[in-house]
Amino acid sequence: MTDFHAIDLRKIARQAMASYGFNVSFPEKVIEQVKAATTPSFPMKDDRAIKDLRSFLWSSIDNHDSLDLDQVEFCQKRDNGEIHVRVA
Repeated sequence: MTDFHAIDLRKIARQAMASYGFNVSFPEKVIEQVKAATTPSFPMKDDRAIKDLRSFLWSSIDNHDSLDLDQVEFCQKRDNGEIHVRVA
């Protein structure tokens, strides 16, 4: 049985991006500008129904030559063994 916890998906994703010519890191100047920003780009409403899901490791199943990310998905194993699939 394969130990899926030992697979580094972030490393695999970064290698795949680099192999297709994408920058895998932001330039330092961009990081400095973001840190200096004082107003959120997308102000969050005071609504408990809104959840920030940016920390999830989303994936996209597209052709290698696709130029957009019109659908992304995230799968999460629940304690009861079920798989919860989110589609955005």
